[in-house]
Amino acid sequence: YADYYIEDKGLELTDVDGLLSYWLEIEDTMEEESNIIVSEAGVLICEFIHEDNDDDDDDDDDDDDDDDVQLSDEILNYIAANHPDGTVEEAKLVAFCSNELTKVELDTDELLFFDANNAFVMSGEKVKTKDITQVVLDFLDTEFPDADVDNKSLELTDIDGLVTYWIELEFDGNDLNVVVDENGVLVCKF
Repeated sequence: YADYYIEDKGLELTDVDGLLSYWLEIEDTMEEESNIIVSEAGVLICEFIHEDNDDDDDDDDDDDDDDDVQLSDEILNYIAANHPDGTVEEAKLVAFCSNELTKVELDTDELLFFDANNAFVMSGEKVKTKDITQVVLDFLDTEFPDADVDNKSLELTDIDGLVTYWIELEFDGNDLNVVVDENGVLVCKF
């Protein structure tokens, strides 16, 4: 599986005889996913495709405390003018740093964020950990060495073209959201 990487966390399995194996979700550079179970000795036990409705998992992970919102005419007009090929799939209120923003997900996989005055503030796209710059990953390793990085992060671009990453970290079952700019500087944590 040289062309694959391990997605997020695996499962350590112990059967009734006490034998260990590992269940790993893997993905290649073409985003083809598979699941493998490998023995403790490194022997492939099986490979399979596991359909677990990732879209629902993503929504649960990202939007636990979010509220569905009705979009204002200003936001709908902005989307019609600037993203005419996109259809709104979902709109939620999300906490972001010390603000509350309206996050709009289009069927083109684009994310748009609007402030309390319905003004566009930034766009985003979902990225995996492997797509985050090394400078940002080094910052996370230094500042949050005991944290696990969620493999589903957002790359954000504001109206001035500045790029930041919204990353969810996990410490012993507790979540922390951090926003880090592309130069590895912490913007906020919440």
